[in-house]
Amino acid sequence: MADAFNKLIGNYAQSLALMINGHELSKQVKEIIRDKMVEMTNKLGEISQGEVDVVHTGLQYSHFHMIRLLASEHADVKFFPCVEFDLVLVYNRYKICDCTKEKLDEMIKSCECFALMLPTDHPGYVNLKISDYGRKMIDRPNCDVDKNIDPDGYLPNYIFRANWFPEFAKSTEELYNMLKMKYSEPSDNYENDKDSIGISHDFAHTFPCQEWPVAAKNWISRSRPTNWPSEDTIQEITKGGCVLVPTGYPLSVDKEREWRVSFNIHERRLARSWNNIQKTCYCMVLMMLKTHLSTRSILTSYHVKNMMFWFCEKQFGPDEFDGASLGDRVLQLLYSILKALENAYIPHFFIPENNLISNSAESDTKKACAELSFIVARPFEIVSKLCHKLDFFDVRYPDTGFDGEAEIHYMLILYATFVQNLYRIGFEHSKKTPSLSGTCFQHITQMNKNGSKLLHTTSNGYNAKNMVDLLRPICQGFCQSGDLDKALSFYLLMYNFERDLVLKDYPEITTNIACIYTCLYDLSKEKTDKKIYEKKAMEFFQIGTKIMDDSPTLHVGYGNFLLSTKTSFLKAIDHFRKSISIEKPRKKTTP
Repeated sequence: MADAFNKLIGNYAQSLALMINGHELSKQVKEIIRDKMVEMTNKLGEISQGEVDVVHTGLQYSHFHMIRLLASEHADVKFFPCVEFDLVLVYNRYKICDCTKEKLDEMIKSCECFALMLPTDHPGYVNLKISDYGRKMIDRPNCDVDKNIDPDGYLPNYIFRANWFPEFAKSTEELYNMLKMKYSEPSDNYENDKDSIGISHDFAHTFPCQEWPVAAKNWISRSRPTNWPSEDTIQEITKGGCVLVPTGYPLSVDKEREWRVSFNIHERRLARSWNNIQKTCYCMVLMMLKTHLSTRSILTSYHVKNMMFWFCEKQFGPDEFDGASLGDRVLQLLYSILKALENAYIPHFFIPENNLISNSAESDTKKACAELSFIVARPFEIVSKLCHKLDFFDVRYPDTGFDGEAEIHYMLILYATFVQNLYRIGFEHSKKTPSLSGTCFQHITQMNKNGSKLLHTTSNGYNAKNMVDLLRPICQGFCQSGDLDKALSFYLLMYNFERDLVLKDYPEITTNIACIYTCLYDLSKEKTDKKIYEKKAMEFFQIGTKIMDDSPTLHVGYGNFLLSTKTSFLKAIDHFRKSISIEKPRKKTTP
């Protein structure tokens, strides 16, 4: 029973992905916003005249998150979950070099870099000390950066409030003002969802370090049981160094002097290496958390991303993520996050000595554990609440009120909702995007297979275990009503997505397709269209004769086609003769 439940969780996750990605308005609005953000950052790059590189690090730029645009009863619109656009502004001329305290005196005089980074007592955080070369870099008229350097030569993390670009920033207030918007790295906190329209954008001002930092040297060669990430990805990442972000360790007594070592640019590269099922798993877990966790929860999407990286590296590699295992992986990832919270330790993926929740109060950690324990125990209820937030229910089912076998009730409600929505998307896209349409119908039959132990129903929509059983009655209805285009599109979906099954158990479908093409040939006035229909009809009649030559229907249809197209009168007569000479006609499969 547990296995069937887990498989349905996976089916529901894939169904949500299809339903969200199939929402055209959400896609269009996201693209408009994304294009505007790209336009703005390109403008920043132009204005800075090479002083600053603007890098997109939010996963939204990779079309990664599953997000839906919602309309309220007051005609307001809002994205859920929040659309996150994160930008890293890299001050590329002001390079940083890694250094040890033993080599500091020597390097401060000899190195040609802006500053040297030195480790602190908190793993993943460093101090930056300006070099002699760096002092020359800021020795420019009207540049007031030097006023912010402390007496010991260390750069405080509020240094970006200084006037870095006096030669052109005063005449170009746009850059100056935008760079003043934020001084810390994107928080990736659920607090962002309080944005009135569900969109957040964060700027991280950074200095580049082109070397791979000593603090993360073990990441290069550590054990990877799943062989993820690949060696090529590891080499590509380590060549890119890191960036230094102006934020100190939260509990440090000297946090204004500290900078965080950040790999956010590389994190996007790692996420892009996931396969589609891994991405769906991550997005599903993130949406479930955002649905149930309190807005003040210590658990953030940045923590989840790090845990997903560990999950892929230590437990399950890309080959172990597929449609059949997705539900297991979603629940296993949730459970691994819960265990990390219970241990009060979420390790940074690149620098595991850096505990990302070391500054959290014990009471807050326990509260997050309780909330996550509820999600692990009641996943169907959480997905039901998620569907409420995404406005997928035609009828507003109550959020609470079920007792006893509550999860069964939520599972059934979701089952019906997903089947209905996937049917709708499948019908809408049957001609425009047949690949999406076919995938929707495949998911319906997969849910029916996995739910057969839990459900007893006579409805074809909930009973069909393959796409042919699901769609053939619909095709017959379209044929009877004379809607040949729709009938053809659905027959082709069956043939293209379940070809082996059709040829083995339902070969008469090839005859149906060929006959519909013949009808379209007879009805068409355009020469170009008639040639296409003739060619396709011939193709499917020939397929049919190879696998079911004992079908009278096939030979009558083939003969009519040859007469209509004036291909061969004699061959048409041969097929008519065959149709009446077959003593034992092929047994038809029942719909």
